[in-house]
Amino acid sequence: MQRDRPVVVISSPALDAVPIRIVVPLTTWRGQYEGRINKLRIEARAWTGLHAESAADVLQVRSVSTERFLRKIGVLEADEVEEISAGVAIAVDYIG
Repeated sequence: MQRDRPVVVISSPALDAVPIRIVVPLTTWRGQYEGRINKLRIEARAWTGLHAESAADVLQVRSVSTERFLRKIGVLEADEVEEISAGVAIAVDYIG
């Protein structure tokens, strides 16, 4: 991909001294994603900075250097971040 992509940062603030963040990428929501356990719907609201309904893909989780971040575009509700983090935990079959 040669364009900017929005992500949700799910790293613990305890790791802020390390210049790497764990992120889950967002993509435009499509009706075909309905019912897929790896795609979590994120509504476009003023405080999210998203222009369209989006999907967090918990199978695309990765670590990226903070140097790759361009800007913060918004925030999600705590329950949305918790749902995304739980989706990642389910994807790696980790239940604490």
